[in-house]
Amino acid sequence: MTLNLIKEQNYIGNLFEIQNQDNNSIWLHFDVFLGNRQNIVGFNTESILQNETGLFRINLTSEQFSDFFNLNISKASNLLDNWFELKGNTTKVENSLESFYYPFEFSEDDQTQSIFFNKDNISIIGRRKKEDKEFLNKLNSLVDLRDLYDKNKTEIVLNELRNSTKSIRDIPELNVVSFNVGQGNATGIFDKEFNPIIYFDLGGGAYWNKHTYRNTKLFPVNENPTIILSHWDFDHYESIRANPRHYMNCKILAPLQKTTPSIRKFAALFSTNLYLIDKELGKGKNFSFFKLFKCSGQKRNDSGLGILLDLKKDDNISEILLPGDSQYFFIKQRKEVDAICVTHHGGKLYNKRGFPSPKEKGNGYSVYSYGINNTYSHPKQDTIQEHINKGWGCDRFLKKYSLSTITHNVIYNNDINISATFNASPLNTLGTFNSFHGIVYNRDLRIRIILSSIDND
Repeated sequence: MTLNLIKEQNYIGNLFEIQNQDNNSIWLHFDVFLGNRQNIVGFNTESILQNETGLFRINLTSEQFSDFFNLNISKASNLLDNWFELKGNTTKVENSLESFYYPFEFSEDDQTQSIFFNKDNISIIGRRKKEDKEFLNKLNSLVDLRDLYDKNKTEIVLNELRNSTKSIRDIPELNVVSFNVGQGNATGIFDKEFNPIIYFDLGGGAYWNKHTYRNTKLFPVNENPTIILSHWDFDHYESIRANPRHYMNCKILAPLQKTTPSIRKFAALFSTNLYLIDKELGKGKNFSFFKLFKCSGQKRNDSGLGILLDLKKDDNISEILLPGDSQYFFIKQRKEVDAICVTHHGGKLYNKRGFPSPKEKGNGYSVYSYGINNTYSHPKQDTIQEHINKGWGCDRFLKKYSLSTITHNVIYNNDINISATFNASPLNTLGTFNSFHGIVYNRDLRIRIILSSIDND
């Protein structure tokens, strides 16, 4: 899909991410409405589905950044979550800056649109003038999820989930699968026939990381499993965004967080079946085989939802921590566990306190859910080393007992003959897999099986 732009086009955008690169360059990520003050003032929340939204990716050197915003590089973070007016055109002129535009519906087959900006055509919307304050209030109200929040509705669906999971008696037969979705996250909890019970994130490589997830997977939804979104980042719901009709009958649980135009547009698609969680979980709610909790941070990554699974297995992998993108410090449920999906795709650890401990030090099983050649350079070597230091293994990175999901789906299971069941299940179209077997299984043999079954799905 290509935008048909006139020579100049107006956008109103939220700066939701600033990414510093090692080569002294900065990537600014704006989430934008197509339009200007005059027509956006007339928007309501229903207008979001009709209006075009998309993402701008703008690359700056530190010198360009200072020139564009008259700020020192050390103050770049001060611009996060601010709203901007942007005026771009399709023709490069002197001293203009090239950016790349990704529409909301962007897929691997689409081409990004080059848009050029002059310094004077990107301006922050301030708070000093009355009209600016009023417009900012309008913008924030347009992307606010609170009009979709219903406390009673959320509490009812949590109770329904508790009651429905109580009926699952065959706990040892559950399978937990971390799927290969490139630079993103997707985990499923399945019964012994691999019918889905719960999904924790259904994401994948999105927008500038779409190259890590070229073929979007269509996850089975028989019996309409509950989908829990850890937080509102694109790479944690990309598989749903790419095929929304497929998941329309699933209940989606997600945290009540601050969002941006494209996120709000996605939420509007599922308004009927979306259940937002604010303070309903307290210190965490126990279900028959997992605890659902809200992380205690303030930023989007650190204020999302997490899961602590307990598969009720005595001698094998039983307790698994799924933290989403939250730093471990903000997870109050932390304890000794058998396996983890490493936080934030192995990204930078800003606080090294609060690490979960492996039950058997040096033999903790870990998954890094990243995509090869991703733009964030995940996983970070320092993060890998810190996990090794804490007892979490890493055979993908020349240490023991860990896999990335570059080329694998990973199944936490104690059945070494699981392949026949997997191949006969609805998951057989979702790529190859490896099992993480428990401590009674011969690890040297397990590693040889893993290395011999690597496949590019």
